[in-house]
Amino acid sequence: MKTTIVSPKIYTYGSLVLGGVLRDRGHSVSITRDLRSKGEVTLLSLFSTSQLLDPEIREFAKGSSRIYVGGPVGLVPEIVLGELDVDGVVMGEGEEVAPDLVERGACAEIPGVAFRRGEVVVKTEPVPIADLDHAMPLIPQDLRSQNVRGANVYIETHRGCLGGCTFCQVPPGP
Repeated sequence: MKTTIVSPKIYTYGSLVLGGVLRDRGHSVSITRDLRSKGEVTLLSLFSTSQLLDPEIREFAKGSSRIYVGGPVGLVPEIVLGELDVDGVVMGEGEEVAPDLVERGACAEIPGVAFRRGEVVVKTEPVPIADLDHAMPLIPQDLRSQNVRGANVYIETHRGCLGGCTFCQVPPGP
């Protein structure tokens, strides 16, 4: 099964880690910033709630493939599921959740996901924050073309989002 990780405009470090985890589990996985690319399963990495209102992202989410959203926006999955027509949302760290989600689809047996069952949003129990011991990230060929305010390396300094930062666009959890 071909899995595509889409990190619109900017590769997030989390999307690179997910790519490495899926690669190491034997999946055929690619990572791109291109909103025209989809796999049989697509993981959409979003870092801001403002991305939920982006017309290109909204159109991309209306697809025929299975699409799951992850990233800091997963802190409040009701917002994501209210704005985008996707199959589920990863709540918390994705590397513990994504392989099962790709292999089985969103269901109540997979911890750390939210999905719609009719009009109701179902949220499973969260997964504890993973430690820093995980697969090496999947590095896309065009990573060098990305320039984020002069940065050209990723350094992992912590895990998870505890929410509540006053400068962040993602609202804190309940």
